[in-house]
Amino acid sequence: MTMIIHQVIGYSNSGKTTIMTALITHLSASSYKVGTIKHHGKPTALTREAEDKDTSHHRRAGAVSTLVTSSTEFIWDSQLAHDFTLEDYIQLYRHNETLDVLLIEGYKHESLPKTLLVRHEEDVSLLKQVVDVKAIIYNEEKILNVLIQKTNVPLFNYHHLDDYVSWFMSTIMEKGEDEDKLF
Repeated sequence: MTMIIHQVIGYSNSGKTTIMTALITHLSASSYKVGTIKHHGKPTALTREAEDKDTSHHRRAGAVSTLVTSSTEFIWDSQLAHDFTLEDYIQLYRHNETLDVLLIEGYKHESLPKTLLVRHEEDVSLLKQVVDVKAIIYNEEKILNVLIQKTNVPLFNYHHLDDYVSWFMSTIMEKGEDEDKLF
């Protein structure tokens, strides 16, 4: 099976993490190996591990990259020499041959298959800005008629995520509609 890549996108506080968590939980329970990439689109710094840990000491001493390993996992913390693209991050995952699915939270403007979250009517404008939308999850019932007029992709109510997860499993996972796209 080729690694399936799928994005979950929407504006801040639209429910992306909730959708990601639902997918990860269901996919993992179905024995799929899932990796994730989360875009931190805010100007705030990312949080690293507690200051009293060894790798924090390494960073304070001047290390630009630290790798913590055990026999079953690793955590890599590295400063970037240049802006990484989503493609660069996906390439890091390509070396993990055990992954079945790579879910990406954010990176709205990439041309990968995606699920769009529409929380409010003004969020519908995202449809004009993004490509390769495979499904839309809407939050307010009044948005449904607007979405029906503007798109023909499957529509799911945020308050009934089981319907979306079932669609994802049968359409994306079983039929492979979302097959890995090489950059």
